[in-house]
Amino acid sequence: MHGDFHRGNMRFTEDGWHIYDWTDGCLSLPLIDLAPAARGPEAREARIMATHRLWQEAFPQLTEEQTRLGLVAGMAHQVATYQRIADGVEPGASEMWAGEGVACTERLLELLVPS
Repeated sequence: MHGDFHRGNMRFTEDGWHIYDWTDGCLSLPLIDLAPAARGPEAREARIMATHRLWQEAFPQLTEEQTRLGLVAGMAHQVATYQRIADGVEPGASEMWAGEGVACTERLLELLVPS
């Protein structure tokens, strides 16, 4: 999985699509890549359903609940990733990255405890 898959990390050129910034890449379930692109309740729901339909074609036994759990696991991955980045950058930059981790933690809590 890419680990930070969103429009800002891809470009279309005359050679086709290029996906870059693989610093968060790892071996995992591809559903975990739902997290970075699914910001805001409406965008999140649309992304979940579109992803679920596509993956269910290949894996008919995949349930909507399992797809949603991929989003939860992905957001937890984002929390851990931003903490790792904040711990590894120079002191002046760590606050920005830690702030991203806080934002991901808030989104994770929204997923775990719906309003």
